[in-house]
Amino acid sequence: PYEFMRIDDIDALREHFGRGNWAIRQGVVFDDLAFINQVNGGDEWWTLKRDGEEWVAFESTSFAYAIEAKGRAAFETLVRSMQLATPAQCKALDYYDKDASAKWAAEHDPRTPELERSLAQRASDAREAASARNGRSHAPRREAQAID
Repeated sequence: PYEFMRIDDIDALREHFGRGNWAIRQGVVFDDLAFINQVNGGDEWWTLKRDGEEWVAFESTSFAYAIEAKGRAAFETLVRSMQLATPAQCKALDYYDKDASAKWAAEHDPRTPELERSLAQRASDAREAASARNGRSHAPRREAQAID
């Protein structure tokens, strides 16, 4: 039998995986992801992504290792990459995005201060917004100003 718990906070998920020594078939559901331990007392998590009513299996992940060896930020980037990716990207193992944490924060946390985003990100967003507003392409161009 499988035993699942739901975790809704990424810090709580990190703490969960950091504890270690999990029984086989213990599982965690986090947003549209599910993780099921594959090794009794171990840290190999069968990783699945929800695709409508179905679950797509796509990875085997060692989270305790990622947390211990690479740190909190690396763990968050890995999980956010999985969340932002489509089921097809996950299945093709083409889901990792080094900027996933920042993208997740920008999309899901309206309180993210503008200054936390890089200057290049802010400039790109401003160009896109101006182009959309003016019905223009993304290519910058200058317009002559009329002189009276």
